[in-house]
Amino acid sequence: MKKLLIVTYYWPPNGGTGVQRWMHFSRYLKQLGWDVTVFTPKNAESAVIDDNLLQHVQGIKVVHADIWEPLNMYRKLTGKGKSQRIQTGFLQENKKQSFLERISLWVRANLFIPDAKMMWIKPAIKEIFALHQKEQFSHIISTGPPHSTHLIAMGVKAKTDIKWLADFRDPWTNIDWFPKLPMTKKTLSKHRDLELSVLKKSDAVVAVTYEMAKEFRDISHREIHVITNGFAPEDFAEFCSKKSDKLVFFHHGSMNADRNPIKLWEFLGDKVKENSEWREKLNIKLIGAVDTSVLSEIEKNGLTKFLSLKIFLPHHEVLEALSFATICVMPLNDTPNAKGIMPNKLYEYMATGKPIIMIGPKDGDAAKAIESFENSCVFEFNEMINGDKIEECLKIGEQTHDLEKFSRFSLAKKVNDLLNTL
Repeated sequence: MKKLLIVTYYWPPNGGTGVQRWMHFSRYLKQLGWDVTVFTPKNAESAVIDDNLLQHVQGIKVVHADIWEPLNMYRKLTGKGKSQRIQTGFLQENKKQSFLERISLWVRANLFIPDAKMMWIKPAIKEIFALHQKEQFSHIISTGPPHSTHLIAMGVKAKTDIKWLADFRDPWTNIDWFPKLPMTKKTLSKHRDLELSVLKKSDAVVAVTYEMAKEFRDISHREIHVITNGFAPEDFAEFCSKKSDKLVFFHHGSMNADRNPIKLWEFLGDKVKENSEWREKLNIKLIGAVDTSVLSEIEKNGLTKFLSLKIFLPHHEVLEALSFATICVMPLNDTPNAKGIMPNKLYEYMATGKPIIMIGPKDGDAAKAIESFENSCVFEFNEMINGDKIEECLKIGEQTHDLEKFSRFSLAKKVNDLLNTL
């Protein structure tokens, strides 16, 4: 069997979207003939824990390594509890930052390069090299963010003849929150140098969207492969919609200030004022962390009494809640890289066949994925929501789509084929 090592920061029982891609790919690659080992921290920082995910990775060999997490020091400095969620990059979107938080953010931005997991890089390279001497891996995959994983793989590559595939689930210097970090010019230059090194020195580079691949291609002047995210077929093998007497507008995942669909809240606010049926049936169901700016806008439009909010549910319970959805809400980040954003939840929304209302660029990758869906519609960020289009989508209801290319097993075959060419 060909021996593959996957370096990932996120691994069950860590929950959230970051774990899904390689949790599924690892087991599918094993089915396709690879001897798979996963290298991951034993004490990784995670916003959510989902023990149910462990059932998906039974039989996968996992090497857990120690990692020093600066977030623990940050919590002590700022008086935060262990259960409090830390925003990506220490960004705080829901209140005015304290002096200590501003200092911590500057330290995070300029001393922790490429990210807060940088203290894992040198010991991980040493541990993986020792492991490689014993196992003789033929291939290594690093998946980021955090992009420290790529620097680990680059360090291993420098010492061995192992073939390296760098997988980007999100951009590096072009990610939406990057401009919000108080970086010096020297720091930004360092990030760009490291990004280019990974793109140049890896044997293959994979991006999850076409727009991201184009950006990396422009930077590196080399071939960038696109292997999108997707859905796990077994999650939907027995999925069926359940009847509800409510008109459920459903969203799963974090909704930060950049994703706040203001025009949708205005549309729904007008609807409940003018239409008694909507006033009786409307239910806005949000599962995930929600910024206070979103809640303020919901309240401003008189929608608070129609809101059902859950900060976290295990993935199988999310799918159960999704079965009651009438229409799936898909707001993208209103940021310069919006065209290349394709969140994990989009693929699960598509797998249900339910109507989708997307807020984002009409010429972006996500919009192109659903452009043939008669029961779905796309609105630009500042575009007024067309009530007739929404009514038409609701009237059409659910549709069956050919989504084989977005099956995670089909996508894992593409990974397999790419690895075999290296």
